[in-house]
Amino acid sequence: MVAFVAPWCGHCKTLGPEFSAAAASLSPLIPFYAIDCDAAANKPLCGEQGVQGFPTIKAFPRAGKGSAREYKGERKKGALVEYAKELVPDRVKKLRADEGADKVLSKFLEEVCQSDSNNQRTDHIEIRSTSCFAYPSLCSIDTVPLESAWTSLVQSSEYLSSQNTQY
Repeated sequence: MVAFVAPWCGHCKTLGPEFSAAAASLSPLIPFYAIDCDAAANKPLCGEQGVQGFPTIKAFPRAGKGSAREYKGERKKGALVEYAKELVPDRVKKLRADEGADKVLSKFLEEVCQSDSNNQRTDHIEIRSTSCFAYPSLCSIDTVPLESAWTSLVQSSEYLSSQNTQY
């Protein structure tokens, strides 16, 4: 998120604390920047971005993928945070491990291979135990990096198997 501002602008001065609070609450996941469009070094950039009024707030996708999106919402921390969070793609795949870890993970990995061939990435998976009624302590939901998924599922499966309980 980038705020194009001018030091003499009253609206920019009002935005400052709200923008800073939003930045602090999303750091380091979503970076926030402020650019002084009055500074000679920044004028070409502000012109390039079509800044005509202050403050102008734009969201830029990481790695230059896609074009900037101008923010037209409320200039308050909550609204800025919600807008920024909505722009982050959801790459969490939810799995239910009630069929046994090997079966669930095999099916999931087949889906991932197909998704990757369609340029859709899954970075993390959500593991939810369906044995919550028998073992309330296992009811947590874990979001783990894809590389850790196999280990987590196997450990959960081994634990449940060692309990010799029907569920």
